[in-house]
Amino acid sequence: MKLKNLSRKTVIKWNRRWLKFSSKFSNVSDENKMKKLVVECLSDSKRIGRPSTYSMEDVTIIVHLACTTPESISLPLSNWSSRSLAKYLVDNKIIGKISHERIAFFLRKAHLKPHRSQYWLNSRTRNPEDYDLRIKDICFLYRNAIDMCQKGVRIISIDEKTGIQAIERAELNLPMRPNSPEKVEHEYIRHGTQCLIANFEVGTGKIIAPMVSNNRKNEDFLSNIKNLIALDPSSEWIFIADQLNTHKSEELVRFIANEIKFEGDLGKVGHHGSGILKSMNSRMDFLENKNHRIRFQFTPKHCSWMNQVEIWFSGFSKRYIKRANHSSLDQLKKGILHYIEFFNLNYAKPYKWTYTGKVLQS
Repeated sequence: MKLKNLSRKTVIKWNRRWLKFSSKFSNVSDENKMKKLVVECLSDSKRIGRPSTYSMEDVTIIVHLACTTPESISLPLSNWSSRSLAKYLVDNKIIGKISHERIAFFLRKAHLKPHRSQYWLNSRTRNPEDYDLRIKDICFLYRNAIDMCQKGVRIISIDEKTGIQAIERAELNLPMRPNSPEKVEHEYIRHGTQCLIANFEVGTGKIIAPMVSNNRKNEDFLSNIKNLIALDPSSEWIFIADQLNTHKSEELVRFIANEIKFEGDLGKVGHHGSGILKSMNSRMDFLENKNHRIRFQFTPKHCSWMNQVEIWFSGFSKRYIKRANHSSLDQLKKGILHYIEFFNLNYAKPYKWTYTGKVLQS
C-alpha cells in the first residue's frame, strides 16, 4: 500500500511512539486493556488552542431557527439568510455576538440551504381508489400497447404544447470552438407563438397527424381528433389525455357519439341541463366508457408525468426548440412539422414503460 504525502518526520514520530508502547503491549493479556492501549497509542496528544466560542447548544439553536419559517415568529420575511439569522440572534440576545459568515459555516455543516427552494405539489387526491384505478389502467395500456397495436387498437397519448415562440436572433450565433461552447445571441425578435397538438402513438413511438395552430380551443382539439380517426375510421381508438376542459367539450362528445352510432339521448349542457352533456363529469364518464370503440382514458389530476407525449415534448424542446431560429410563424410551423417527419424516420420507437402503478416502498 502506497502512502501519499508521508514525510520523514512523520515516520520518525510514529516509530518513536511505537517503541514507547511496545513494551507495554507485551505485558498485557486482557483484550479490553489491549484495546484501550491501542487507542492511547494511536490518539493524538492534546493540542494548544482557544476553546470553541460557540457551544453545541448555540449551534442547535441556530439550526433550529434556520428550519423555522420567519413568519412563524412574526417577521415579514419569506425565508432566512445568514445575515438575517445573525441579526435576529444578536438583536434578541439569544447569542451575544456572531457573524453571518459563522452562521453560514454552521448551516453548511448541517447541509441546510435556507436561500434555496424547490416547487412541490402536495397530493390532493380526494378519491384514492379512482386515482389508483386510473394509474393502473394507463399502465396496462402502455405495457400492452405494441400487442394491441398489432391487433388494430390505436393507443394515442395526446396533449398540447402551447406558447412555442417564433424567435429570430438579432445576430448570428458564434460557432463552437475548442474550450468554448457555442455563443447564442442574447437579443432576439419575437414573431408570435404557435400551439402544437402532438399525437404520440404508444405502440409505434411515432407522432401521427400533428396539428400546429394559433390556439388550443375546443374546435382545435376536435379537429385534431377528426384528423386522427380519419386515418383509420374502422379501428378502435384509445386516447390518453389529461383532464383539460377542452378534452371534455360538448362538441367532442357529440362527434364521438356520432362516430360510434350512439342511439341514446345526450341531454343538454348547463346548470339546468340533463343527461350526458350536463357537466364535465358526465361528459368524462361517457368519453371513458370502455364499451365504446372510440374512447378516452384520462390521467388523474396533476399527473402529466403519466402521459407519454410529455416525454416526447421534452426531447422536442431540447433537440429543436431550444436553439431554433425562425423569422416568421410560417417558418416555425414548417420547422416543427419537418422535425416531426425527421423524428419519425430516425428516432421513433415505443418507450419501455416499467412503472406498474405501485408506490415505491422505502
